Amino acid sequence: MQAILRSRCLAVSSALLGALAATVWSVAGDDLVGDVEGYHFVIPTVTAESGGPVSIEIQGLHEESVQGFQLVVRYPSDELTLDRIHVEGTVLEAIESDFFEVTNDVAGGFFSVGLLVELDPPFEGQTIPNIGRPLTFLHLDGRVSEDVEDDLTLRLEDGLSSPPLRNVYVVDSQSIPVDEMAEGLIEVTEPLPIPVFVRGDANSDGLLDISDAVRILEYCFLGGARPECMNAADANDDEDLSISDSVFLLSYLFLGSTPPPPPLVTAGVDPTPGGLGCEHPVSWVGP
Repeated sequence: MQAILRSRCLAVSSALLGALAATVWSVAGDDLVGDVEGYHFVIPTVTAESGGPVSIEIQGLHEESVQGFQLVVRYPSDELTLDRIHVEGTVLEAIESDFFEVTNDVAGGFFSVGLLVELDPPFEGQTIPNIGRPLTFLHLDGRVSEDVEDDLTLRLEDGLSSPPLRNVYVVDSQSIPVDEMAEGLIEVTEPLPIPVFVRGDANSDGLLDISDAVRILEYCFLGGARPECMNAADANDDEDLSISDSVFLLSYLFLGSTPPPPPLVTAGVDPTPGGLGCEHPVSWVGP
């Protein structure tokens, strides 16, 4: 039964991939369009903050369907930590390759990936298709070091490791070298400053009083202007600005009920950051 299901799945996959391959793609920018010439790995440019997470794609672009590939990439391991190198969410996850091996040599500053679609019998001719445009092969999840100020480069490089490895595709059981030693760039930016505010100070006047409750009601029901710091107006810290925030604030001010969550009295950083934002906080602090 499993063999029958596998055969049917492969048939459906082949039909879908064949339909993709028959499509003429039109891609803006520098991407290749329609017919592909040569064999390439592509590392698109991404942006990340110093000390922040980064996600990088590696794509494949090849003129024929391929049985697998070997990829070798040098990267600045003293400035970039790679936590995971994986195929989740890519065409390779859907194909379910028989062989997938990742080596991350942090000391040497490079990683390598080897993949073969079919390694074990029965051999059914399954390949990675050429669809006329780049296909995402790999995801790299990592983090940029805090002291990094300049952009970081990842580049294909042959001859690393022992025995030395090359960047190749496998076509008809033969190794085909890539046409260029492509590079990818991580554009490193400074971390955004973190806003500080006083919880409940909806009108940003530095005081906590009945006027803040009125400001919330005006915004929610009378078409009043958006509070300059939505996080501050979120008096009960439920990540939603509504009449409940006004009631919560009035209960605290006049009935001695539960005080608003921090930061309270003294401006501070939101300990429970969410999606409301704070466009005009009391002030900014470093990350």
